[in-house]
Amino acid sequence: MWLEPVEGHLVDHDHARDVVAPPYDSLTAADRRAVVAGEPETFLAALPTGDRAIDDLAANRGALERLLAAGRFDPLPSPSLLVQQLDTEYGATVAIIGDLRASDYLDGRVQPHERIRPARRDDLVEHLRALGVVSSPVSVVHRPDVEVTRRTDVVRGRSPRIDARLRDDVRLRVWVVDDPDEQHGLAAAVEDAGALTIADGHHRAAAIAAHVGPKGRVLTAVSPSDQLRVLAFHRRVDGLTGVSAEAVTDALRSRGYAPEPLPQGGGPDRPGRVHLVVAGRWFAVALRDDADEPGLELTGTDAAASLDASLVDAALLDALRALGPDPDRVTATPVPATAGLASLDAPDAVGVALHPPDIDELLRIAGGGGTMPPKSTYLVPKLRSGVLVIPRTTPAPEDGTVERRRDGR
Repeated sequence: MWLEPVEGHLVDHDHARDVVAPPYDSLTAADRRAVVAGEPETFLAALPTGDRAIDDLAANRGALERLLAAGRFDPLPSPSLLVQQLDTEYGATVAIIGDLRASDYLDGRVQPHERIRPARRDDLVEHLRALGVVSSPVSVVHRPDVEVTRRTDVVRGRSPRIDARLRDDVRLRVWVVDDPDEQHGLAAAVEDAGALTIADGHHRAAAIAAHVGPKGRVLTAVSPSDQLRVLAFHRRVDGLTGVSAEAVTDALRSRGYAPEPLPQGGGPDRPGRVHLVVAGRWFAVALRDDADEPGLELTGTDAAASLDASLVDAALLDALRALGPDPDRVTATPVPATAGLASLDAPDAVGVALHPPDIDELLRIAGGGGTMPPKSTYLVPKLRSGVLVIPRTTPAPEDGTVERRRDGR
């Protein structure tokens, strides 16, 4: 797997604060509308919502065209790799951004850790066809590597092309690497660092690969795994009209669970337990016996099946769905930990707070060929959309560029 330089546009330094989008997958539909209404140049207006019923591809295309016409993006001077650093409340994350072959994703050389939903992939393909560009890199990780760090440190020793404080107080820095020898050194270090695993962007990767074909390219940001942190993706079961705490606890006991009242709300402090909230009352539920091994030393499908998210999705949610007047209208909404536990406590709903897996567990599962349930990990810091605009209209030619560059010729 060889990281290729990209051609396209980079956000203008003076406009990065206004243009670069916030992490969109943690925003509700109302939040998105408020951001777009209050920040007229946000790239968020060019992104799909994730809800086909309200997506407006023409509006997305119009937002992109207005930003380009207004000069909010500058052409990259030549095919370039980029080094990006995000300084957030979760720490600093350094990524090398370039293109990987779509075939690297399609044949599993870039390892997935979550299953995708084909309908979501297809919606993103439609967005790509309408706009003809990508701006959200797929986030992939490798285990920490001394040579990758050394080479990115050299780049970061220079003045960045962009150094901006974004609206959510995250500091964004971007360095453009246009020297072919330095590009070769970065790409070789990444290739030698070992297995690459998708951290975030499974649906984007699948959509881009479907759009451009196996000979095309996928915009990719590569980071060391120890610079990312895994937060929980909770569940909120909606559509349970008039549900009561008594009905929930009775239903769980009938399925073999033993819910215990909690004096106050909060997330579980260890794997194997979830906390439920219904009408303001909190309960702890053990997913497995305390004597059971949590499965952290398992790999592949065995480890995936032992995850709290797998156990919840496989059985506990069924018990809760059965409480609805119309089970077909009961939905399990993924809620990222960044939304706060208060978002789990809603009328006619039961919230399920989970303990997150860790990054090493994610890598073990992916390395063993297993996949986690959708929306079982929320990795931070989140990469941002609107830093780059890269054309993705036709497959890249199969010209042997990768092999020649890897051989240094």
